[in-house]
Amino acid sequence: HPLTKLFTAFAETPLAAATIAQVHEATTRDGRHVAVKVQRPHLQAIIATDIAALTYLVALGEGLFPRLRALDLPVVVSEFAISLNRETDFAREARSVVRVRAELADLPGLWIPDVVAECTKGNVLTLEFSAGERVDRYARKHPKAMPRLMDTLVRSLLQSIFEGGLFHADPHPGNVFVLPDKRLSLLDFGNTGELDEPMRESLALLLGAVVDGNARDATEAYLEMASAGENIDRGALLIDIKSALYEVRRDNLDDVSIGNAFDALLRAGSRNGVHNPGEFVLLSRAFVILESLIGELAPGHNYMESFREEISRL
Repeated sequence: HPLTKLFTAFAETPLAAATIAQVHEATTRDGRHVAVKVQRPHLQAIIATDIAALTYLVALGEGLFPRLRALDLPVVVSEFAISLNRETDFAREARSVVRVRAELADLPGLWIPDVVAECTKGNVLTLEFSAGERVDRYARKHPKAMPRLMDTLVRSLLQSIFEGGLFHADPHPGNVFVLPDKRLSLLDFGNTGELDEPMRESLALLLGAVVDGNARDATEAYLEMASAGENIDRGALLIDIKSALYEVRRDNLDDVSIGNAFDALLRAGSRNGVHNPGEFVLLSRAFVILESLIGELAPGHNYMESFREEISRL
């Protein structure tokens, strides 16, 4: 439809612009304040060309340097392509928003803007407007509020992972806002991961093993989540995971990094013939980004206490 049929006001200058889309502030015909996410034109063709180039370069590299095959680069390119195509699927993003919003509706201190369905279709996604401030900018003015807000973010990730299985995989500062009433507002669900029930059960065991430093249990739980190739060396994998957990835990138990532990598991698996599932890669990435955010905005805050409480409750 023409803009004038859907909106009484539409800001031509975008609020934000990125690789895939840009966001405009607008007002609907019935007076709702909204954010309109508009995808860039010809994006699918550009992505297809880039992925084809990457696939060719990986094949060429593996032909020239056979040792690269141990890194499982074709799988990495495939997961990258899947992730990009997810981000360009606005219908999928709209469904993700609705689902996660319902799953986290009872979590205190969190608000997720709803989809405005009648103004959402194809390459356009319209959401309720989040009248907040980026969390990193808010932190500079309100540092004492950060521990509480980071605990809310930790709980939102864990609850969405274990209760519904669908989680936000990109919790960087541009996607986390603080509202005037001091609640967190979580934005941009273009990059989400989904874990089925068996993977969630294995993940619970894996998290427990990582926190306990139990390499054998961590290896078994990891292999339940991943797909082992024919040439997997379980003995070498156990040794690598034991070494990885030692490095992660060698300082202080309260300083255990779940993101670093998952990253170490992924690298140990790749070295020993394990095909890492894309959802586990996304999960690892989400924890790395989350812990980086906490370290930047709430330095010295021990979020592991909230982590343990939420895991115990779940």
